[in-house]
Amino acid sequence: MEHSRLDQMMLENEAIEWMDTYNIPGLSIHCFHPTSFDSNFTISLGTEKRGKPVTSRSRFQIASLSKTVGTAFALMIFEELKISVDSKIMDLGLDLTQYLTMVGSDRVCEWVTLKNLMNHTAFNMHYVYGFAEEIPDSVKLLDGSVYEEKVGVIAESDNFSYSGGGFLLLEYIVKLLLGDEYGAKLEKFLKDCGMEGFSFGLKRLIDPEYDFESVAIGANDDGQPLPHYLQFPAYAAGGIGTSEEMGRFLSHIGNALKDPSVDYPISNRVAVAMTSPNLTVEKDTMNFMGVNVGLGGFIAGKNKCYVHHGSNDGFRAVFSLCLTGEHAGSGFVILARGKWVYIIIIISLNYQLQTYLKLGNFKG
Repeated sequence: MEHSRLDQMMLENEAIEWMDTYNIPGLSIHCFHPTSFDSNFTISLGTEKRGKPVTSRSRFQIASLSKTVGTAFALMIFEELKISVDSKIMDLGLDLTQYLTMVGSDRVCEWVTLKNLMNHTAFNMHYVYGFAEEIPDSVKLLDGSVYEEKVGVIAESDNFSYSGGGFLLLEYIVKLLLGDEYGAKLEKFLKDCGMEGFSFGLKRLIDPEYDFESVAIGANDDGQPLPHYLQFPAYAAGGIGTSEEMGRFLSHIGNALKDPSVDYPISNRVAVAMTSPNLTVEKDTMNFMGVNVGLGGFIAGKNKCYVHHGSNDGFRAVFSLCLTGEHAGSGFVILARGKWVYIIIIISLNYQLQTYLKLGNFKG
């Protein structure tokens, strides 16, 4: 179903009510359709920082939605290097043994695979914290130098436990595999996915009062700007971009699912791997938030939507991409300033956006 002007007006009215009710100072919503570009639209409301309105160019922290982008890039690199996601990390020929030890012991978990990094089925560190200064290098993030614990394994075999630590290690592995080519490969991938303005972190630190590259500033519970700006590790939570860029990226996943011949920027094989549920941990993931887990995201609903939500200091985010049925490829992205806007995720996924886009409801 294509999105009409009426859909947009109805959704914008709902969004204004959300903002008034939950002290949301800035909000960007992008809705997309797989075959009709003209029916895509972005709703921009409120301010990205004091005195500066949100526009379609406003860049928000996307928090854990970064896991989806990082996963897609990593999987494309593994595919290019002919490395299976079922490969044991111990067999990659990299010096990673210290990060594969069971937490609380010296026992090495040789069974851990690349897939376990991306579906929350092996590692610790539920949440990774941000930094007011430059982000430390990967080794310091992993070895306990800057966090209270080092990255390690917490399960004997596949066992769901939401983990930012797995994505810290995933980023490090991709950097080791690519070496000096890493930056250029990542930049090309993002550009080819239609994410020219997207970045993992900023090129330099910013003052919350300074108008820098249309970057939104996080907000407190009362809607006031945070006095600081934190940056987060890249794949775990460090993405910064617009709702439209995230929508373009998700559209590439949707398009690849429809056509087995698609190889780039996201191949059919990678898209299928990301959106296929891990049924061995279904009970745990359903208890976690009423969904199943894929790679870099979660699968939910009667129409099987690929979803993720994100929560950084002062920011909230969510996306949904319909995977099956006549509306496959349709979806939405919400990026917001504020701390208590987690409630909009529940509202939007269970009613408004699912209703407007005809994607069907699901528990979550």
